[in-house]
Amino acid sequence: MDKLTLINMALMKCGLPLAASLNDCDWNAQLMFEQCAGEALVSHAWGFAQKSATLVMDPESPQFGYNYRYRMPEDCLRVLDVRAEHDSRAPKGRFRVQGRYILTNANPCHARYIGRFLDPGDWPPMFCNAVAARIAQEIAGLSAENMAMVPQLLQAYKLALTEAQLMDARESTERVTLDVSVHEQRQQRRERSRG
Repeated sequence: MDKLTLINMALMKCGLPLAASLNDCDWNAQLMFEQCAGEALVSHAWGFAQKSATLVMDPESPQFGYNYRYRMPEDCLRVLDVRAEHDSRAPKGRFRVQGRYILTNANPCHARYIGRFLDPGDWPPMFCNAVAARIAQEIAGLSAENMAMVPQLLQAYKLALTEAQLMDARESTERVTLDVSVHEQRQQRRERSRG
């Protein structure tokens, strides 16, 4: 899938005409793409978006609480964890994000993070669907005639995001903590199926 196809999915969800090219996109859909994709990427520890790096220590030490300060990778959207060893079984270290720096006592510092993956060709189909629903929600909010669709599109986004998270969790042997709303939605489905 490419960016234009994903934006057209969003436009279809709103009942708006499709764009012939990225230059032809109305409703600020291109601007919405990066914002909505970024929001969806940081919402979960997606396997497809995870990267790791050994960080370079900053010469300036933190004022208090931690011994070392490291610059975050340029493409880092969210830090997942840091370790002193480059082994996923090594104990995780305490850390705090401060601006574009990671404060920690780990030395050396190996970070696992969510990278800025903004090419829909690298995304699983369910994640594409979630981002398209989120863009559709934003676009509908800009149009007086589509404003009534916003709550419905928000619900569609939450459901698509939950389904994508559940699929992502199945593609790993690691335990993944899901959002509380995910558990609530599961419970509601169980109750509906019983009733």
